[in-house]
Amino acid sequence: MDLFGLPQQANSRTQTFTAGQYTGATSGWQTWFKPRGCTMAFFMAIGGGAGGGGGCGGAGGTARGGGGGGGSSGITRLLIPLSMLPDNLYVLVGAGGLGGAGGSSGNGSAGAAGQLSYVAVYPVAAANNYICTSGAAAPVNGTGGTNAAGGGGGAAGTIATAGGMPLGSGWGNTTFIAGVAGAAGGAHTGDKGGNVQVATGCMILSGTGGAGCTTTTFAGGFFGGVSNTLFNATREAPAGAAGSGGYRHGQLSIYYGGSGGGSSNSATGGRGGNGIIYGTGGGGGGAGVTVGGRGGDGGGGVVIIECW
Repeated sequence: MDLFGLPQQANSRTQTFTAGQYTGATSGWQTWFKPRGCTMAFFMAIGGGAGGGGGCGGAGGTARGGGGGGGSSGITRLLIPLSMLPDNLYVLVGAGGLGGAGGSSGNGSAGAAGQLSYVAVYPVAAANNYICTSGAAAPVNGTGGTNAAGGGGGAAGTIATAGGMPLGSGWGNTTFIAGVAGAAGGAHTGDKGGNVQVATGCMILSGTGGAGCTTTTFAGGFFGGVSNTLFNATREAPAGAAGSGGYRHGQLSIYYGGSGGGSSNSATGGRGGNGIIYGTGGGGGGAGVTVGGRGGDGGGGVVIIECW
């Protein structure tokens, strides 16, 4: 899959590593071997996106907030001579965080945070081993909706630092990009889920918020478009419906997270959409009767190594 438009030369070698461990674990190291006949390497590291929070559940007509969307991962790019690297490296790709459960006659649960991705000279998560990391801090989960407020959107994954990956930044050229924060869930007094605007800095987007409810139902959050571009606003999940999963925008390298679920005053709240695509955040769950919608899962990370 030609996801990122990396150069394809006659002598190029591309390897793509995806998450090999379950969410919450720090095991699952994979091994990369330096290819023959190449002199340069390009690394792209993206961590796992965070899960959305679950919507609040309760009796019809009561105050119930929607779950917040999960934050998206940062991105690190490194260009380095292969002579500066050992013959083999170890790769740990961050898993996406799971979405939080919808509340059953109570508050929704928080989702799980995403995980960072690493490329290291030794398979132990310690800064002195790192060639490349996806960020300094992983994206934060959305929190669950309650009977007093909508859930909070998760913070974005922060940029990596040169000091956090000394074996790569000391010898190569680096680019660090922060992720996008998740949107807040709709208010417990009844409101649509928070929206996420298409970013100009990071092309990996977070999750939108799930809708809140009292007696009136609302739609989940959507992704805002950009005037005079191909990025039109996405469709929001109608009241009571599940949010859509994340996706790539056509042939353009922009990746949408999961959208928030709609709220219901007669049934279970709409489920938040899963991030699915690399590093994207999960959508928040909508408020519902008795049971709120589950938050969407964050998308798993990826590490791409291109040599030529």
